[in-house]
Amino acid sequence: MTLAVLQCFVHVGSVDPLLDDSIGFLRMIKRANSKARIKIRFWPGVSHAYMHVMALLTEAKQACYLSQSFLAELLELDYRLPADIEASLLCTSEVPHPKARPRVSKL
Repeated sequence: MTLAVLQCFVHVGSVDPLLDDSIGFLRMIKRANSKARIKIRFWPGVSHAYMHVMALLTEAKQACYLSQSFLAELLELDYRLPADIEASLLCTSEVPHPKARPRVSKL
């Protein structure tokens, strides 16, 4: 499976019990296909399945819009993040997980 993956974007909370698995998954893809374009976004203070509560967590809404943007780029669609989401992402301050890369990183 990993040989066929050319692009992948993973969102993970900084306190998600699957954080290490998320990082390991992307590293496995990169080892199998060095040309794969992979990104990971660490969300501070959120745990697993946070994206299911978009009405309650700003991070979930931001993550959803970033996913839409990533998919639009893959499909070569003209897509822009809503201004409020873009502004909130620019203002996001994070304390990264000790194993984390910068906010949006390429492994």
